[in-house]
Parts: sequence; C-alpha cells; structure tokens
Amino acid sequence: MACDHRRARSTHRWTGALCVALMLLIAPWSSPAQEDAGVKVHVVKRGETLTRIAGIHGVTVDELRDWNGIDGSRILVGQELRIPAELEYYRVKTGDTLGRIGREQGVPLRLLRQINHIENDRIYPGQRLKLQPSHVDEVNHVVVAGETLSEIARGHSTTVSGLRELNGIKGSRIFVGQNLRLREASSSTHIVQRGDALWEIARAYGLSVNELREMNQITHDRIYPGQELRIRGARRPTLANYSVRRGDTLGEIAQLHQMSVRELKKVNELRNDRIYPGLGLKVRPLLGDESTGMGLLSPEEIPWATLVPASTRFRPIEVSTGPYYGTRPKATTQPHDEYNEGSAIGPWKTWQRAEALYAAFDEQIDQVGKLSHSLKGWSIVIDPGHGGVDPGTIVTSRGGNGESLHVVEDEYVFDIALRMYVLFRLHDADVTLTLLSPNHLLRGNAPATDTFVHERNEVFNSRSINQRNAASSWPRGGKRALGYRRTIAADAFKGTRKGRRIFISLHADNSPRSPEAVTLFYHQGKKTVSRDSRQFAKALLPAMGAGARTRGFNLGVLRGNSADVAVLIEIRNLAYPSQTWALRYEKLRQRDAEKVVKGVLDWSASRSAIALSR
Repeated sequence: MACDHRRARSTHRWTGALCVALMLLIAPWSSPAQEDAGVKVHVVKRGETLTRIAGIHGVTVDELRDWNGIDGSRILVGQELRIPAELEYYRVKTGDTLGRIGREQGVPLRLLRQINHIENDRIYPGQRLKLQPSHVDEVNHVVVAGETLSEIARGHSTTVSGLRELNGIKGSRIFVGQNLRLREASSSTHIVQRGDALWEIARAYGLSVNELREMNQITHDRIYPGQELRIRGARRPTLANYSVRRGDTLGEIAQLHQMSVRELKKVNELRNDRIYPGLGLKVRPLLGDESTGMGLLSPEEIPWATLVPASTRFRPIEVSTGPYYGTRPKATTQPHDEYNEGSAIGPWKTWQRAEALYAAFDEQIDQVGKLSHSLKGWSIVIDPGHGGVDPGTIVTSRGGNGESLHVVEDEYVFDIALRMYVLFRLHDADVTLTLLSPNHLLRGNAPATDTFVHERNEVFNSRSINQRNAASSWPRGGKRALGYRRTIAADAFKGTRKGRRIFISLHADNSPRSPEAVTLFYHQGKKTVSRDSRQFAKALLPAMGAGARTRGFNLGVLRGNSADVAVLIEIRNLAYPSQTWALRYEKLRQRDAEKVVKGVLDWSASRSAIALSR
C-alpha cells in the first residue's frame, strides 16, 4: 500500500496513478506512527546519523542495526527506527538468579538461556540480559544486494562452511532474495519464524495451545521470531509427506517447510540434489495445513480443489495459474512489470458474467456443510485491495534458481480474500466481496514460478455502479472509487444487528521502512480515533503471528465506514523478498486467510463470553 519512490531490497514499479490514489487514500491527514507496546519509534531527521541516534537513546550502533535490519550506516530522512523499550533488557542485580528473573519478567527460562547464550545459568551483577530475541537471533537471512557468504556468516556468528552445508550451496555463489537457513532445529524443536502463531504451531503437531504453553513455560500468546519451542510429546508425527511438483527445488521445499536443505536431505537419505515430480519426501508439517477440527465439519475435509461451479456454463480452463472460466489470460505468467491485459467488454457485461459465476460458486460452498455456526447473524465485508485497472504494486523477485519473477499485488490479494470468503461462509457468516472477477475463483499456481497475470477485468460488486457502463465504473484509485467500496459495504450491512458488522480491506504493503510483518490499520484522524476498530485490530494480533503490529491511520476506505469495526490489513510486505516468495505459494496464501478468520473467530467468541457474563 505505501508509496515509496526509493528502491527497496528488490525491484519495484510504481505508477503515477497509484501514487496519486494513495495520497487520496491517506488525505487529508495521517497520524504519526503509533508505537507497539515495549517499542519506541525514532523518526530520522535531516542531519542525523546512527551514532547520534544511538547516543540519544543510550544504545549502541550495532544494536540499532540489529533491531532494524540495517547493513552499513545509511539511513533515510523520515525512516522509522524501532528501539526496544527498557522492558526488553534487564540489568542483573546482586542476588538475582536466572530463574527468578524469568519469573518476574514473564520470560521462559529456556528463552532467556537461548537469546543470551547461557549454558550453565551463571550470571553476574551488572550483566545486561536480553528479554526478547532480536534480529540476529532469527533463523533465516534473506540475501540483499552486495552481500557475500562471509559477511553473512560473520553477522550471524556462524561459518561459511556451515552456511554452505545447511543450504546446499556449492562454492560461494548466492543471489539477491535467496533465503538462507542460519541454524538447524532438532526433531523435538520448532524455531519460530516471522508470522508463526502459537495456535497454528500447536495445531500442526496435534497439541493444544495450553499444552504448548506449559511445555515452554509461556504465560501468554506472544512469541518471537527466532524463539525455540519444544514440541516433544506431540501427538502427531513431527514429519509429514510432500509430493514433489514440477518446478520444485530442494531449497524451496526446505524453505516452505521451515527446514534446512541439509535436514531435508538427511531425513530423506538423499545423496544429491536431484528430485523429480511425484517423488515423495518427508518434511516438517506445514503450518496451517493440518487441523484437529473446529466444528461440524473439520477443516481438512473442505474440498478446496472441487469448489468449482457445477454448471456446464462454467467449464474450467485448466492452466498452471488457473483454473479460469470463459476466458483466460493470453500470457501464462506475468512477463514483466509493465504488462497487463484489458477487458474486451465493458463493465456492465463483465459484472453480469461475474455475478453469475459467483452465484454458482456460492451454491458449491453451500453444499460443503459448515465448520461452525459461530458467525451466524454476522455480516462481513471483504474488500480486496486495488483491482480493475489498478494492480497495486508489481514487484520483481527471484525464483529458486535465481530467475526473475513478477508478482502483481491485486491478483494475489484477491486469492487470499476469496479463501477468507469461503471460510467465513463455512462459519455461517453473511459475507460480501466488494470486487468480483468474471473469469476466476480460487486459483493455484504450479509451478510457483508461474505468476498470476495482471488482468484489468475485476468489477465492483454493484449493479448500479456497473449499469452506467462507463470507464469510471472500473475499480481504480481515488476518492470516488473508495466511496464505492464504502457504499457496497453499507448496502451489505442493511438489516444486520448493530455490533455484528465487520469490514476488512486486504492489501500487500511495499514499504522498506516498515517491518517484515503483518500490519493492521484502524481509523485514526487528527482529532478522532475509532476505539472499537483499534480494539478489534489488537485482538487479531495473536492469530496473525510473530511480529504482527497495529497502526492508526487516516485511510479513505476506513474513514466514515458504516461497519462497527473496520480494518485494513497489509497481509504481506513485498519490500522483503521472503514475503514476495511466500505470496506465490497457494498453501501459504491459504494460511494467511486462516489467520484472519481465526482472529475474527477468537474476537467474536470473546465478545459473546463477555455478553453472557453480564
């Protein structure tokens, strides 16, 4: 969402129209950055250096670099630097023991040992202990321009030979965007990565959240990237099965399943890197891919692959990035960042086709059954960001073999929104999309190197808007189009009881100044703030996983929205290659959708519990 004309860690394209749209989105005023609990934010001023900023806050330059993922000393005016509050450190006093510090500070003893490299629990007065992992404790490193293996090894206190062995690298050749594993986990340990949530780690290994908490001495739902969690005693096998698909590489399979290449080869007794489609491999369970069941129908029983219209009018066109219905893109993958395919018909006929396609889709969903009735009586509007003539951001990234790939924000965000749509309906909610596509529903992409093509054919989910059949009827940036989205929501909420109206706008950010994490925005103007939406956004954080944060902002699609709670979710930050990589995988898009739905379910359940206690 963010408009930044500077180059990030990968190549980005921004259109003038997009930047104008985003300025309108934020106008007339935006609030200053809101600080996360336990974190201070320093906005860089002209003339400031890392040394000066470090002195202001009483920290070292190296610590500033670690906390903000900075290599070298270059910073930008307006850049936000995150500085842990004093709560994240503890100065040892005479008589302290590691166990007592952990209990008093609410930090598991195992985590204290891990992040402070303590083996025998010996500490001394004046020693400064970290209470949370920092950037250097994480388990992965994404290569940026100019880096070498030796620099990466030095920065993470490891060796070049160790990095080579973990990642199956021969020689010293690495490429920008490559995701390197920094350390290996034992079979009884899960190392938390950005986006991992306690509930989905527990689910993957057949544990309850309470069991996982007790096993790791955790008293809350907050976990941190790099934190090591015990999974010993898991009721599910710690290894699952994976069938190699066309285009797969050992490196990408390992990354997908949070393993090193060395571990993957070891558990499968592979002597070399040669794999082929159909080969069965043992892998760590993919988070979000298994379930213990949450209702009348268990999630693993949802027939995602067969959620296609039954009518012969909508025969699927099978392609690597499909299926499509009626028409398909001419290109099989997005060839470059300037490429797009327009609609051969106007918005009115496009809407008629889309409306019929989605009515048939709804019939198929209704035949599946229900996960629960938890959201019966709730109205949820899902707003896939951008769409129509507006692609959002188009990011150039790298595939597993270093090839250039182009990822279009609105195409991938639309797919996540559709998955949320299905899940919310299966929990018995009344769900409305603000945009429809005339030729696709849920899509896969195998191989993941084939990326969704930018088709300018999505339409607003409104008869009256499209009946005009004007160029302005197509989705685009600007005040009018944002108003259309709010109007569609207001129409959807008619007849729904107050307190049960939810609006979720879904985007993928492209801001190197923001962290590599999910951001949930709620409305905050110069003099007003939506307190209910702020509370809702914060309530979603545990489900969204490690690193997720909230922000108040004056966004056009949230301002004046008729929902009881309204948020805009930046589900990924495409300024980071690992985030662009994740968006290309269908199972990880499914996981993103499940996180949002899980958060809403938990929030609605807590509200119901409060109401019953009164």
